[in-house]
Amino acid sequence: MQSHTIMRFLARKYDAYGPVEQRHWVDLVADGAEDFKSKLSKVVYSADGLENLPEYLETTAPEWLAKFERLKGEIGADSTFFTSDAATHADLYVPVVLWCGSGLTSA
Repeated sequence: MQSHTIMRFLARKYDAYGPVEQRHWVDLVADGAEDFKSKLSKVVYSADGLENLPEYLETTAPEWLAKFERLKGEIGADSTFFTSDAATHADLYVPVVLWCGSGLTSA
């Protein structure tokens, strides 16, 4: 199953993909969230995940969070959400990905 494909389909169907001229930005944010999630998945689901956890928490997660912050500043600085004042599927997906990794600690 390609959950991201299904998410895009539903976004188109229910008008949660944003204006046509902004959709490339919506894709950029959503694909970035998917890439960030894949980094998290490698830590959570791999046999040596605990060994990689400190690097993820100290380097990978902060780098990706900075990328999202920079994107917000570049493409949606004056808008409520990443790309416009209306929420898109990307705006809903980013917090889900962040929540997935929110309980990780290196303790």
